[in-house]
Amino acid sequence: MKLKITFFIIFSFLLFNCSSSDKPEIEVNTVAFSFRVQEKQLALYQDFDLLKELVVNEKIDLKNIEFSSSNTNVAIVNKQVLRTKSVGQATITAKVLSTGKTATLKIIVKDSNISFENYTLTVDIDKTKSVDLKKHLVLKDLKIEDIVWISQTPEIAQVDQQGVVSILEKGRTLIFAKVKDNESVWGSMEIFVKDSSVESINILSKPQDNEFVIGNKYKYQLRIWPEGSATGKLVWESSDPSVMSVDQDGNVEAKSEGSATITVKAANGVSSSIGVMVGSGKIRYVAVSLYPDRIINGEKKELSVTILPSSATKSKLRFTSSDTSLATVDQDGVVSSVKGKRGRVTIWATSKDDSTVRDMIDIDIVSAFYHVRIYTELNGKVQAGSITGDLQYIVNLYGLEYMEVSEFKVFDQSGTLLYQDTKAQNIREADSSRYYFTLENAHKPYVTYQLKYKDHIEYRKEYINLR
Repeated sequence: MKLKITFFIIFSFLLFNCSSSDKPEIEVNTVAFSFRVQEKQLALYQDFDLLKELVVNEKIDLKNIEFSSSNTNVAIVNKQVLRTKSVGQATITAKVLSTGKTATLKIIVKDSNISFENYTLTVDIDKTKSVDLKKHLVLKDLKIEDIVWISQTPEIAQVDQQGVVSILEKGRTLIFAKVKDNESVWGSMEIFVKDSSVESINILSKPQDNEFVIGNKYKYQLRIWPEGSATGKLVWESSDPSVMSVDQDGNVEAKSEGSATITVKAANGVSSSIGVMVGSGKIRYVAVSLYPDRIINGEKKELSVTILPSSATKSKLRFTSSDTSLATVDQDGVVSSVKGKRGRVTIWATSKDDSTVRDMIDIDIVSAFYHVRIYTELNGKVQAGSITGDLQYIVNLYGLEYMEVSEFKVFDQSGTLLYQDTKAQNIREADSSRYYFTLENAHKPYVTYQLKYKDHIEYRKEYINLR
């Protein structure tokens, strides 16, 4: 009995092995083909390598993969490179051409942007050791985790990946905030690192081009940059104290004729200098002018006077008039014309110290109504001195700020009133009073009207001249 059981076991074992060897081996498909994530957010106009997002088994030939976009208005694919075109969504499909196996990736395109609240930031190295730029960062459709930080000049300021800037040296650098894997989206802030000491000093020029007359005193002012920076003790010096002295508050005094250089120096060595000239105050050159070179009788105008050296004054000049019945001139160069007079007068300006140093100007003394011009326009005919038609009489003003025209009347040769407009019209410079009337065979007509400017009044009678 035991032999039968043993034989049966051996026979069954052999039979099982024979049956198993006749069956083919089952191959397990372990080929991997998918995107690392199901959804990806990209910025506008961003290029993206799709192969980097694929998980691919080594058995798949990468050249055998084809990519396509469901919305080419949002994103297009060229070989393996995706480029975003507009805000929106698209599905990217990767397909293995040999097997038909596919993988999909949802693309979301947003108009992302990075900016800072201010373009520049100035820090004092003596007072500030670090700055958190995240407080100044403005993100649109981005998260702070998407940002990488870069310093253009790490020797001046370094930045860590939390956006904290460490101040190291004086100078200027740019700090960039960029999107990971997207060079097209970035922002920057310019960092100026300074210390509290003065960087520059400028002595502000004295009026009259730093020319002085013996005995003149003046206190020089300074422009310091940066404003409010520490200068330490300032030291003032004169290159020639016998010509120009200076005290330690910047007060100078002209001592004798000549030239000198005034210098001020800060504690850190920053300095500024200015050249000065000291003269006797005698006038070497004079020029007088007046524009326009005419004065309404009864009014005043001050001459424009140029003197060299500029430190000299008009008190060193003598003003005279060639005809005091037309106009007089005072020692400030103010010309006063005589009311009711007309003509031309010559005004002289002569140095009291040297009569050969002088200049002159011719001035016309005119009526206020010198500035009036008359124009006529006729739509009709003139025959044997008689006028028929529609006529426009124009009183035009130039070179004067205003004038009043009134009591306008038209008569024929016999004195018969043909037209009148007695209302006062105020006209401005370059403006006109216009009168429209119709004449019917009017023989040698004339007009009368009144002109008024301030207290100047003139009555006019003018024959209508159409030549």
